[in-house]
Amino acid sequence: GVLLIPFIIYFNLKHQYELSLLLYVIAWIADGFDGWAARKFGATSRSGTFLDPLADKIFTISHNIFFWSLITIFCSVPVIAIAVSLTTLRIFKVSDNKIKNIEHSIMAIRPGKWKTNIEKSSFCIIILAQIIFIKYFPLQDGFHYMTIISNIVLAASLPFAFLSLMNQMYPEKVAAWSAKYYRQTKQT
Repeated sequence: GVLLIPFIIYFNLKHQYELSLLLYVIAWIADGFDGWAARKFGATSRSGTFLDPLADKIFTISHNIFFWSLITIFCSVPVIAIAVSLTTLRIFKVSDNKIKNIEHSIMAIRPGKWKTNIEKSSFCIIILAQIIFIKYFPLQDGFHYMTIISNIVLAASLPFAFLSLMNQMYPEKVAAWSAKYYRQTKQT
């Protein structure tokens, strides 16, 4: 998916929004498929465990920066800060694993995957808004409202981003909370 970023942005800049959206969706599907295939066929690896979330962060940050003028600072700055923090923590854990021969988990948790998909949805909404309200039905208000919806969707990813960050910092506490929450929801 990461290899398609320059093409997604290029076609967007050339106002070929449909092609930009198509490549965006292909990259999104490819990202989900490679993780699923690795787990399904037992082809997971330590490097894949690190590189897949890194690719997600590159994808998210690049689109966050590209659409900077359309995204509120209250969404974009926390999304970028948490993405950089998560990657930095994973780098320290990998180096700590090598130096001290201690096994730290760098695996992304399910809410982290939800976060990534919610973030990708928000940028998809922007590209879709460009197709609908810039190219075919030039309504500035419609485009404006779609970017507001995109910002709300991006903001919805923040609790999951925070939970992912907490999982990298305090994995035992998050696992205990998660198990307790799961038991409570299963009983109701």
